[in-house]
Amino acid sequence: MECQADIKIQSESKGSLYLVHFIKKYKYLDFVLNELESIAEIFGVSKENLYQQSRDSINIHKNPLVFGQGDSIESMLQNLKKDKLYALLEQRKPLKFDVEILGKTISTKEKVEIIERFGFLPFDPKIDLKNPEIIFKVLQNTKDDQWYFGLQIASNREERETFFHKYHLRTRPYLGPTSTETQLAFLMANQGQVKEGDFVYDPFVGTGSIALACSHFNCIQYGSDLDYRVLHGIGVGRKNENVKNDLLDSINPQYDIFTNFDYYQLRRPEILVMDIANLALNHQNSGPIFDSIICDPPYGVRAKSKKVGISKSKQQKYEDRVNARKQQQQENQDLDMIAQENQEIEEVEAQEHITMMEQYDVQKLYYDLLEHASHLLKKGGRIVYLFHTDTSLPEEKNKFPEHPDFEFICSSENNLTKCRARQLITMRRKL
Repeated sequence: MECQADIKIQSESKGSLYLVHFIKKYKYLDFVLNELESIAEIFGVSKENLYQQSRDSINIHKNPLVFGQGDSIESMLQNLKKDKLYALLEQRKPLKFDVEILGKTISTKEKVEIIERFGFLPFDPKIDLKNPEIIFKVLQNTKDDQWYFGLQIASNREERETFFHKYHLRTRPYLGPTSTETQLAFLMANQGQVKEGDFVYDPFVGTGSIALACSHFNCIQYGSDLDYRVLHGIGVGRKNENVKNDLLDSINPQYDIFTNFDYYQLRRPEILVMDIANLALNHQNSGPIFDSIICDPPYGVRAKSKKVGISKSKQQKYEDRVNARKQQQQENQDLDMIAQENQEIEEVEAQEHITMMEQYDVQKLYYDLLEHASHLLKKGGRIVYLFHTDTSLPEEKNKFPEHPDFEFICSSENNLTKCRARQLITMRRKL
């Protein structure tokens, strides 16, 4: 995890100024403000809520409550809100000072000199560098030459300290060829504003990477997929040999989509084998039931978009066989033979139609996704999905999907190659 960071002033509430110290040099840098706004909309702005936001965020590095700021150390010290600072110091809790100059490396000697500037405080603080209960943060942002001093509310300084570290793909027992990367899956969950008790649906659930991220927040997860094999661990998904768990093997020796949920002791999702082109969920009787729909559609790069049907080439071969059988019937006057041939034709038709798939036009796929979402999502509910763009294609191919029942909230771009990128699109069903 890269920890060089920018500063963004988040909010000012009840005279308190908060900073959000983002992770920089990070492939999801374009996602930071959209994620922050989504989480803030859930929790609101206060010291306690900002702590929760920091712990649930993928992008926040540190989150200090500001006691003073200025264009120099001297002006920062002059502008200190001493009433709030003294209230903390009076508690006599072990503390430490953390000094950071953004965009510049300074020596330990320089850090000590900065800390000693606070020697005028009328208290004898108990310094504990290893296990402090209070961390004071001194920051200089070299981009605007501002100095900040405040109380560190929360920090995701080391990746191993983050809540999502344990879900890393390399530590999961069941993987698929297109399993969504951990941080991206949690970013999608935060964009969908998933919280405890929400009903969440992933219509392209695959091996369940996005569903796993959503389930971390104690939602009630539903999922569906056309590929029976990946759900049941047959041929497509695979066991991660780097993860050893004898208890897991005894509970579920056949590794499948539920394996990861059992491993992390999360509630199992409700899973259907279903084609999004022919949705089996009856929304006419139940009405909208989901608070959010979060998914990664197969847009044809890592996984081909398909639906139940017969491809043109296989359809032609099938028709040729049927016509050949019919011609043979006309030449054969044996009624018993004709009846037998008719039965064989019916069996071939039933078997080949069910097991075959045809190409699913990507534009039609997204249209169907939004159309179904307009019936399944509650009003105000969010749909979050990945959309692939390619600048080498005509402009109309890169146009974001639209639907009259949805309003566009935001998009975040993750560049893949010089021409290709994936956009994380967030939309809300109109009230």
